[in-house]
Amino acid sequence: MVRSAYWLMLLASPLAQSATLNIIVEGQQLRLDNAITLGGSSYTLSDWTVASGLAPTERFLPGAYLANKPNEVTLTGPTGATINAPIALNGVQYNVSSNAYVRNDTQLMSPTCTTSQLSGNIVTLSDSSVQNCSADFSLDYSTAVTPFYFYRPTFEMDTSALLNALQGQDKGLYTTTIPADVRYYYQSSGGALTYRVLSDVFTINIDYVPNSLESIDVSGDGVLEPVYDTANHTVSAETTFNITAMGTFSTGLSMTLLTHDFKLTSSTGESEIPFSIECPSSNCEDQIWVEDGVNRLTNDETSYVVDAPTSTINFDLNVNYQDIPSTEVESGTYSGSFTVMFEELY
Repeated sequence: MVRSAYWLMLLASPLAQSATLNIIVEGQQLRLDNAITLGGSSYTLSDWTVASGLAPTERFLPGAYLANKPNEVTLTGPTGATINAPIALNGVQYNVSSNAYVRNDTQLMSPTCTTSQLSGNIVTLSDSSVQNCSADFSLDYSTAVTPFYFYRPTFEMDTSALLNALQGQDKGLYTTTIPADVRYYYQSSGGALTYRVLSDVFTINIDYVPNSLESIDVSGDGVLEPVYDTANHTVSAETTFNITAMGTFSTGLSMTLLTHDFKLTSSTGESEIPFSIECPSSNCEDQIWVEDGVNRLTNDETSYVVDAPTSTINFDLNVNYQDIPSTEVESGTYSGSFTVMFEELY
């Protein structure tokens, strides 16, 4: 290990920058408005913070944050209620632009970041436990230049856990701001290794629109008018219920059959006709719910999935029986019913 002593001088930036992450959540659909993935659960902002007024130097040692950051943040919602979100600010990217450099792998400071990478003009530093770390290399220049021109934070985010944290919360903006002062090192004109702190904050804005089911309207008389096939001595019938759901839907509707007997019973109680239930729309997860009196749904549950966020869902449920031998039915009235529970789809 190389052991060297350096004179360190602090230069604090008088102006605070601000990096802002904007997230839009509609039901269970999450969209990053100004962030890009770095792979897995790692992200960075799509826009850079401009670094201005930096002292020219012949050696630049990239560093991350002045102080360590928590693994989650607390956001405040529109009513003052708070939620804990699994968003961890864990690193920094630097953009050195067109500066011609020579990489120097001499370790100048410790601790070093777990991820310490140089790719073209981009330096990436990150560490999930110790964020007040530095690169394990420096960039050396032939003449004194501005060490870098732009920088931006990197962060880890568990999107599934974030969606779970928002469930049941009120519609509106959830926001938080945490200190994100960046410290980097450079060689002064006198040859000493010194550092500067760029005062920064990281702001997170989540615009949340929950799924909400406001009303369900069911139209249809429920009458199955028999149609007789005299040649084959059978009878068939069909009726349609039109379902209209109003609310805010980003994913769709969840539907559960609460009935387990799908038969029409004669007024005398001496004969029964099994019926079928179908959801013919291509948006229906299951188009056949019940077939000839037999429930085909897994755990009695199915869904209607929307193609895009909407305030109205409209579809048909067809109820029918087909080709029942006339010898198995009797004259008179048959009746039956079934119950469907509608909920927001999460």
